[in-house]
Amino acid sequence: MLLKCNRGFTLLESLLVLMIVSIMSLVTIINIAPVYERKILHTFFEQFEKDVLYAQQHAITYQTSVYIVFPKDEHVYKIQLTEPGNGTITRNIDENLTFQFYNIPPFLVYTPSGAMDKSGTMFIHYKDKKYRIVFYLGRGRFNVEEL
Repeated sequence: MLLKCNRGFTLLESLLVLMIVSIMSLVTIINIAPVYERKILHTFFEQFEKDVLYAQQHAITYQTSVYIVFPKDEHVYKIQLTEPGNGTITRNIDENLTFQFYNIPPFLVYTPSGAMDKSGTMFIHYKDKKYRIVFYLGRGRFNVEEL
């Protein structure tokens, strides 16, 4: 007596499942690019905020001027600490990020009191997005807004 065993999948069923998995993978890969761009911007602004606050705190603590410099045609910004033995902190940034200075020079100065030397506005461009950073006199704070 012959026993018939139907425990496997047909070729059509296997191809259908493979097609569904491929489509789901493709949709996931397509949606990764915007998430990656948002993460680059979020990481940059988070680090930049921490660095600006660090520069201010360092200026107050050591009663010295601290400079945040944006070298032209380099994808970095530098925090120059004038306290002996501390030197410079260099932060690399994404090559698509560019700085445009509206009414301030390409550097920021925190005085020993923690205030900014000058107030002003700078713009940050990332691909098709534009952000404005306004630095205020007084306590040395700043505001970031997307345009």
